[in-house]
Amino acid sequence: MIDSAPAPHVRFERRAGRYVVVKTGQRVDLQREARALTDLGSTTVELIDIVEIDAEAAELVTARVLPGDDLRPLARADDDRATRIVAELIAAMRIGQNAEREAITSLPRLDGVLEPLRRCRDPRLPAALRDAALHLGEELVSLTDEIVLHGDLQHRNIARWVNGDVQEWKVIDPHGWVGDACFESVAVLVAPESLLLGTDVIDARGMSGAPLERRTRRRIDIIVELTGDDPDRLLAWAFVGAVIAEARMLNEYDLVHGAPLALAQMLARVP
Repeated sequence: MIDSAPAPHVRFERRAGRYVVVKTGQRVDLQREARALTDLGSTTVELIDIVEIDAEAAELVTARVLPGDDLRPLARADDDRATRIVAELIAAMRIGQNAEREAITSLPRLDGVLEPLRRCRDPRLPAALRDAALHLGEELVSLTDEIVLHGDLQHRNIARWVNGDVQEWKVIDPHGWVGDACFESVAVLVAPESLLLGTDVIDARGMSGAPLERRTRRRIDIIVELTGDDPDRLLAWAFVGAVIAEARMLNEYDLVHGAPLALAQMLARVP
């Protein structure tokens, strides 16, 4: 949700008697993903192998989850239940992190998530809102937490894994960061698709931010209940993350999505 890279090519194969997902892409990006998968513990999809193709490219092989069987349908039907699953996975990822913590030195620091705000000078994103988000974001990333983060834990990145009669929710496609633990909830709170799940909104430009704020605060309440995170920090990250989401839309696609902007404008008016 926050940072971006060229999308890898993804294909499904059967290898050694099992179905797998094979990603081919930039070596540095896939090495980062592999490190995050390793350090985040058993909540993530199983990492099977990473193979260097050449100096620039690599191949990442993971166990296959069911294509399209992610958390979005549940969120449309029961947002509270879906949010509880997200919060439970966040808590489990913290407990299950690799004790050696090699990723602490190899994954990038969270300050990098602010780059879209630093780059964006598009007048469609109000300068006062951008500057406020950047200032607050710099305060948040300066916090001393040293925890490995997925970094894009939105509904589509939580998928069902089936092994015989066993079914579990598994985390896929981590970005991989190190920093403030509360950042882990940002994507599910502000990613454009996650904001609009269960609504009939087609074009979010100019929409009211009031229902988005209510949903965001409800999700935060559930996350706090299950993780013990600071609600004020979660709310602060929701504001910063929403502005980052719109800055990324402008930087990468030259358009305003509308939903994150509406949420940010609402949150900017409250303590």
